[in-house]
This record gives sequence, structure tokens and C-alpha cells, in this order.
Amino acid sequence: MDTITAITTMGATGGVGMVRLSGPDALSIASSLFRPVPTPWIPRKMYFGQFISSRTGHSLDSGLIVWMKNPASFTGEDVIELHCHGGELNQNRILQATIEAGARLAEKGEFTRRAFLNDKLDLTQAEALMDVVTADTQSALDAAHSHMQGALQDEVETIRTELLQIISHVEVNIDFLQEDVPLFDPEELAKRMDVARENIHELLGTYEQGRVLRDGLTVALAGAPNAGKSSLFNALLKEQRAIVTDIPGTTRDYLEEKLDLENLPLVLIDTEGVRETEDPVEREGVSRSHERIHTADLTLLLLDGSEMPPEDPAELINHPDPSRVIVLKTKSDVPSHENWADVPYLSFPTSTITGEGIPELLDEIRMRYGLTEERISGKTLITRARHFGALERAQVALSSSSEALRGQMPFEIVAGELQLALEAVGDIVGLTTPEDILHHIFGEFCIGK
Repeated sequence: MDTITAITTMGATGGVGMVRLSGPDALSIASSLFRPVPTPWIPRKMYFGQFISSRTGHSLDSGLIVWMKNPASFTGEDVIELHCHGGELNQNRILQATIEAGARLAEKGEFTRRAFLNDKLDLTQAEALMDVVTADTQSALDAAHSHMQGALQDEVETIRTELLQIISHVEVNIDFLQEDVPLFDPEELAKRMDVARENIHELLGTYEQGRVLRDGLTVALAGAPNAGKSSLFNALLKEQRAIVTDIPGTTRDYLEEKLDLENLPLVLIDTEGVRETEDPVEREGVSRSHERIHTADLTLLLLDGSEMPPEDPAELINHPDPSRVIVLKTKSDVPSHENWADVPYLSFPTSTITGEGIPELLDEIRMRYGLTEERISGKTLITRARHFGALERAQVALSSSSEALRGQMPFEIVAGELQLALEAVGDIVGLTTPEDILHHIFGEFCIGK
């Protein structure tokens, strides 16, 4: 294994920067770049001195250096951290000096991949580390920290342990097949498979909540021109992000912003007013708006409360799934049209002037998607499609194995299906994950992580 190097600090304008080395030659490379050389090097002790070029001997910067001796480091290898002054040019100069001294520039996610390969963390924790770095809402950060602390790993390990025990009992029945009576009752084994499948089913049921916490709930604001979409967009963002005028067609394309609204992670989409138009630019905007409305997790259909309500609001957006639409009656701060008293469909009265209805709307969204504090507090959630897919494969294999057992199929067939379930569960934590999948996962990291 060679020694890798990278800048690990985000951005280039901070006062302090850091270059990290990891690998068997980290300490010798550090000794060629730092003066005075510590004698002896003491692990986890900070030393102050000068960073120099091993090629020219010239001083590059002053700063601190620390050595984490293997295996007690993030990667499980010898790790050196060079704490220098910030600035893109300065950090790159220190980085270049480490390369000239024998290190190789790290690939994306290579530090974390080495930590994974050296059993410092499992694959769910490695993915969670990336989620911590990229989290832009409090909810996403909380979910990532939960996985970093091993919550999902513990759940998966419990399921794996049970599957291993069931497989071992099936294997015993295979080994003693010459005996007329199996040592372990097939029906009892099938019941245990059913319990394991139910545990997987419960974990699968958390995906919608986990996905929303990690990625945000996409919420499209739809409706006719001047229905109040941009006003609500700005009110939720608490800034004038969208242009608000009385002129129809002001919004010529959809706007999209991510926000954490009272611990409710949203990806808010302000779409162009839905109407017939001869303007080719506006027509393209309406087409794009329809696409985002239909693919969003939730659509808020805004109807101007001062105008006559439509008989069938769904016709305005032709939504394929009415259960993902909430109708809002806007502008409740002005007198409503008299026909609103007789509308047969549920609507929230809202006002961006007085704030009426907005807290109730947020509560309704939380209830619909199970995002209330009591529904998610202390609960282990799966947050990635990769986890969901692996658990689905395990569930299918477990169903096949229990059906085979109850159908008095040979124990070898039962064991084969159980092995597929075990491998699928192992994929989640990285025990059986193919190399190409690992390459894709760690390729999503930034260089230096």
C-alpha cells in the first residue's frame, strides 16, 4: 500500500489549512518536510516548526504537525497531519511538497475507503461520514450522525446474526439427512424466517422517512398566475427569492431552494403559473413546471381565495396522484369569494401577509410523511436507495426459503435462498459488496475524505 496525500480542509480562505498523509511512508515523508525533526516522534503530540521543501530545502510555511500511529488512526495506517496557514496557494504548495517527497495524490474518498478496508468503520458509517459533510439541514445532519454512531450497523448485525443461526440449523439438517427425523423442526425454522422477514419489513418501512430527512421533501407550489405561489415561496424562505408582481407570467421557469423549516427538510419549488399561452418561452416554462409538479413528493395547489373556486382543482394540474396534492386557499387576509363556502374539497386558508394557515400546513406535512418528533425520535431509519434495495432482495430470498421449507423442498434449496438473503444484508455494511459498487460509493466523496 502506497502513501497518499490531500488537502482536507474545505474552502481556501480559512485562516488554517490541513494536509493529510496516510500510509507506510507517512512518517518518513513528514521527517523530510519538517524542521526541527522531532526526536523521538511521540504519537498524538503537536510539534511547532517549519515546513520545508525536500527538493530545495527552502522554508514553505510555519505550522504544526502531528502523527497518529497505526492502527490508532482514522485510516488504520500511519497518519500525519500538517496544519499550515490557509489560502489556496499556500495549501497547494504544502501539498506539492508532500508529493515531491514521495506521496501520491489521493483519489476521491480514498482516506475513508482505507478506513473501511482496515475495519475502522463499516460501509453505512462511511456513507454517513459523507452525509455529515454534505448535510445542509439539521435533520439530514442528525440522521447522518445516527448512522455514524452505528445505529443502522447494529440493526443489520442483529438480522445477520439470526440468519446465520438459521442457516447453521438448516445445514445441520442437511448433514444428518440420512436420519429419518431432522434435528431441527422445519416449521420452527420457517417461523424464525418469518420473524426475520418481518424485522426487515419494518426497517424497509422507514425508508420514506429516512430519504426525506436525508434529501429533503420536494414540494412544488402550483396554481394559476397570481395565485400567491411566489409570495408563499418567499414567506417560507424568509427572503425575497422569487419576484412577486401582479403581472401574470412573471415566473418564467421554476425556482428551487432547499431549506430546513422548523426541522422539516424541504426542497421548495416555485413553478410558473399554469395557464394557456401563446408565448413560446412561457409555454416552455409551463411544460417544465408540469414536469416538476408531477415528480415532486408533494404539490401545494394554490387557489386565489378572492376569486371563484374551480369545480375540480385537479384539472388545473392534471396530477396523476391526487393523494400527493394539498389545496390551499390563498389571500385569506382579504374577503373570500362567496362560493368558497360550498367547496367540496379540503383547503387550507393561508395568508403570507398574516401568516395564517402556514403552521397548520407544516404540521399536516409532518403528519403525512411521519416526520413528527414522536415518529422519528430514537428510531433507526434507512436513508439510501442502496440500503432499501439490499433489504428488498433479502426479504424476497427469505420468502422463497420459508416457502421452500414449508413445501418440503430439499434443505439444499432452502440453504441456497438463505445464503442469498445473508449476502444481501451483508451488502449494506460492506461485507459482500462488489468492487464496482464500492468504487461508485467512494467516488462520490471529495478528495481529502
